[in-house]
Amino acid sequence: MFYFNIREIPPKSSKPNVLQIALQTRIKLFYRPAALPALDPSIRWQHQLTLTRTSDSYTVKNPTPYS
Repeated sequence: MFYFNIREIPPKSSKPNVLQIALQTRIKLFYRPAALPALDPSIRWQHQLTLTRTSDSYTVKNPTPYS
């Protein structure tokens, strides 16, 4: 997943008393490389994940190509 950030800044106006608004847009992009194989329903990817607790946090290890 990628974030595509766009900032639109209007040009400076030479006229007095002009309201100008700058906009910022954030778009989520989901990208799936062609090299990743399709999911095989016989392989349970959920069983490959490991969850480890370290003091006050958790760590998830995902050895699958979809990490």
